[in-house]
Amino acid sequence: MGPTAKGYVHAVPYVRHSAMPLYTPEPDVLHDVFGHGIHLADPFFTDLYRTVGRAAARVDTADALDLRQRQGHRRAGAARVVAGLFG
Repeated sequence: MGPTAKGYVHAVPYVRHSAMPLYTPEPDVLHDVFGHGIHLADPFFTDLYRTVGRAAARVDTADALDLRQRQGHRRAGAARVVAGLFG
C-alpha cells in the first residue's frame, strides 16, 4: 500500500494464457490495469488511493496482523452462531 501514497500502483508483468482468456488463477496485468489502474484516471480516486497509501504507511505491521487475527476469530464465532440458528 505504501507506493500508492506516492501515486503509483504495482502491476504484474504477465498476461493470462490465451487458452483461458476469461479466467486466470492469479491477477495479471489486465486485472491490474483495468481493475485498479483505471481508478487513477479519476482525480477523486487518485486522491483516495494516495490517502489510503499514506495511512497504510503509518500502520505498524504487528498491530495490523493482530487486528486481522481478532477479526477472523469474531467472524468464525459469528458463523458458528448463525449455523446454530439454522442447524
